[in-house]
Amino acid sequence: PGKAGGMSSVSNAMRRLLSRFRLPNGFVRAHERRSCAIFGELYFVDRGFGTRGVIDEISCGGMRFRPAQSYILERSGDAVSVRFDGYVLDGLLVNVSPKGYGLKLRAVLSEDEVDAIARQDDLFLDHAA
Repeated sequence: PGKAGGMSSVSNAMRRLLSRFRLPNGFVRAHERRSCAIFGELYFVDRGFGTRGVIDEISCGGMRFRPAQSYILERSGDAVSVRFDGYVLDGLLVNVSPKGYGLKLRAVLSEDEVDAIARQDDLFLDHAA
């Protein structure tokens, strides 16, 4: 009896902790996102066209791409690749919102890779000043 009660309190504590990282729809992020502003292109693999825009958030598992045009196409579930500064990252559109396209990357990036990509944004801002 004591063991089950202990597990229950651990489960409740974990639920409370995880609730801090939950988005309103119940989704929990696996990786911390970093803000950035990197110019690139989102290429829709199956449809054969791309759109230019800005990566404004990146993490080890995904990114948000904001297209340059004023409208967002409803393309959830499409295979895409993002091209910028010599990188080509393959992914899947998992979210479409007025803020842009949410992508889940096919291969998880390391923290060092995310840092290097985010640093490119810093270098751009340093040169623009």
